[in-house]
Amino acid sequence: MEHGQRMSHAYSPFVYAGQWRPRPSSTPPELAFAGTLDGVPVEHPLLGLPIDLTHGLLSAEFRLSGRGFSRAAMLATLAGTLKANIEHGRLQGFSLAQIASAWQQKAPLEPGLKGGETPFDHMRLNTSITAGVAHVDSMHFTGKDGEGTFSGSINLPDQTIDLHAVLRPSLPQPPALGLVLSGPVSGPTVLWDLAEAQHRPGN
Repeated sequence: MEHGQRMSHAYSPFVYAGQWRPRPSSTPPELAFAGTLDGVPVEHPLLGLPIDLTHGLLSAEFRLSGRGFSRAAMLATLAGTLKANIEHGRLQGFSLAQIASAWQQKAPLEPGLKGGETPFDHMRLNTSITAGVAHVDSMHFTGKDGEGTFSGSINLPDQTIDLHAVLRPSLPQPPALGLVLSGPVSGPTVLWDLAEAQHRPGN
């Protein structure tokens, strides 16, 4: 690519534009990149995590920039924003429907916390990226089986994750179920906070 050259491409459903800015040999080059996605189908786990998006129609806007002489340097300086909407999706790793059924039957909740899927109608995500760390500023999903809110961060250079969630199954007075996903991206730990669930009727 020539010095300062811009690049752009458009085809349904992906549009992007970018610019590569080489600098003098003593100054790191910079890459700026922006694009949109419109109704892209997700058909497999998106990140390979225990709690993950497995299906849905993804629409997004993103703007990224970084500088450096290597991939590691680019990641360490990565900055930008990502806004996404996912329609008619599914999350793997827990089942809010199974949790709601167990709650009503006064049965153990654990089976619904250790696997299964939760369908949703809509999910909205807003992320800001600073110095290679993606901060989940807001993430919320809703569906017939319940709703959930996520926050936290993913450190791209270190390949670590620290996400916190509050999930509420579809019940007249649903408990708030706490979830923490933390550790290396390649094998994070899943921890549940069921303190509020201990106070259900009959306990």
